[in-house]
Amino acid sequence: MCFFGKSKLIAALSCLHRANYLCPLDWKVLINMALVYCALRQFASAYHFAAAAYAVNSNNASILCVMSLILTELQDFRNAHAAYKKAIKLEPKLWIARYNLAIFESRRSNYKEAASILRELENEGLNYGENKNRLNSEELNQLIEKVRRRFEAIAAIEGSAVPEIKEEEK
Repeated sequence: MCFFGKSKLIAALSCLHRANYLCPLDWKVLINMALVYCALRQFASAYHFAAAAYAVNSNNASILCVMSLILTELQDFRNAHAAYKKAIKLEPKLWIARYNLAIFESRRSNYKEAASILRELENEGLNYGENKNRLNSEELNQLIEKVRRRFEAIAAIEGSAVPEIKEEEK
């Protein structure tokens, strides 16, 4: 993934394909391939590898978060919402899943729900979870509070009858 960090996505993809050839059931390789395909804006391929990673390790909430982001880009909102909910159910202490769910709800013009999710997250104080590779809790709380206030202001302006995006019929 060092090539990914240097924005050399094709080289990263080449290395990951070789790693996948050597160890096809390693979920970390599969999810990294999904992330690289996301960066390349090839969401169908990204979903293929994320689904394979989930098939190998179905107890990992982070995989479901990545799948939710991919499904959102593929405009499969119902399954993206279900994946977020399942990720939260699998690992309730994974704050990023709930934060992303709030952003997802706001993009669907459901600002009240987004604000309530952020309020719950803010009330819990983010005092749990892994501490490595994480932002300072104080900075995170400030970010959540700022976003929550913005969503509440938008919801107040639009009133209680916030229009929701309807699913397209197939």
